[in-house]
Amino acid sequence: MINTDKYKDKNIIVYGLGKTGISTYQALKESCANIFIWDDDDSVRQVLSKSGMEFINPNQWPWEKMDILIPSPGIPINYGKNSFIVEKALKKGSIEILGDIELFYQDLKSSKLDKKIIAITGTNGKSTFVTLLHQILKEAGEESYLLGNIGNPILSIEPRDNNQIYIIEISSFQIELIDKFKPDIAVLLNISEDHKERYSSFDEYRLAKIKIFSNMNSNDYAILNESLGYEDILDKINPLPKKIIVKDDNSFMESKFDLSNFSYKNLLPALFTVTDIINIERKHVFEVLLNFKNLNHRTKEVYANKEIRFINDSKATNPAAANFAINQYKDIYLILGGLSKQNDLRKLDLSSKNINKAFFIGSSSDQLSKIAPKDLDFEVSRNLEHATKSAYIEALKNKKGCVLLSPGCSSLDEYNNFQERGDDFAKIVNNLDIKC
Repeated sequence: MINTDKYKDKNIIVYGLGKTGISTYQALKESCANIFIWDDDDSVRQVLSKSGMEFINPNQWPWEKMDILIPSPGIPINYGKNSFIVEKALKKGSIEILGDIELFYQDLKSSKLDKKIIAITGTNGKSTFVTLLHQILKEAGEESYLLGNIGNPILSIEPRDNNQIYIIEISSFQIELIDKFKPDIAVLLNISEDHKERYSSFDEYRLAKIKIFSNMNSNDYAILNESLGYEDILDKINPLPKKIIVKDDNSFMESKFDLSNFSYKNLLPALFTVTDIINIERKHVFEVLLNFKNLNHRTKEVYANKEIRFINDSKATNPAAANFAINQYKDIYLILGGLSKQNDLRKLDLSSKNINKAFFIGSSSDQLSKIAPKDLDFEVSRNLEHATKSAYIEALKNKKGCVLLSPGCSSLDEYNNFQERGDDFAKIVNNLDIKC
């Protein structure tokens, strides 16, 4: 539930009824607003209708009286061909278009509760970073909530007191839908090419990310990696926040704690910076780092024996993420491919000496076979099951190896999401007659 008075008698559209849309609908339900709901997927509407949710065809909505459109982040606004609902809202002009994070923030400010908001964005590493930070705060005895793009809709919680810390993973799609949202600490981890199907240029994608800093003031912290070189750009967008430019160095390795087995060392400079700002003792940070288990579908070990291991990195949906995994392992039998999202697959590091053989799957199989280096041993496997079995046979011949699913592409050509693809990989592995 959110502020009842603010939205009383307002006509609000909730468009897209996945996790985010459902949580938005439920939060607004008791606000005395007139809520109009829609999802373009007929099967979704059928399921939700059975649970009591009422659908009216958008052609029959009182468009002249509509006040707010709250689209799910995956619905493009002004990118290519807009949907009927988005087009109608844009043409009307007076309809405010907001996301659930903006709705939450405005409600939080109206409640006058003093909360700390830490927002994390970047192309890769967001989920791992926010999970680490959340676990560190819990270890230090802080009341922390992990929200946003990680899969916990921000409107699914209700603010209670002044001692909570909200850690929000926020994607470029979600940043597009903010207006007044202002974190106390914002971190831009990295930017590499992604979502070319949505953004007309890399510069457009980059500006969507940098918008996270736009409303910050002189009491807030903007944290960027030195390698981005965006300090001047940030000065032009908003010179007010305290800028901290972190460097990729190995100073943390000089501590008495051995982090040699920790995979995500590139996240540590920004992580240490954030925890220092909020006065978290380093002992709590290292306690979490030393015991951290990789998230599901992110370089997650599915099975291993003395010779062969299987790694599920289904979350690697762009070339930069796949390249990160390629650099983590040796004797790789690499499974990659899927929906390219119009990204440049030539940026995949297929010349890496870590790769023994590659197995191409999904709609980008033919494209990958055409751009593969001449000295790369590869197979066009087409589907994940065939690729996994073929990779295992090759690893057996070599008597050692790492069968790595790190697709570098979206899963949406064959699966509903990267989780489903990763789960399918794990199922295939578990059904193999593995020779120990």
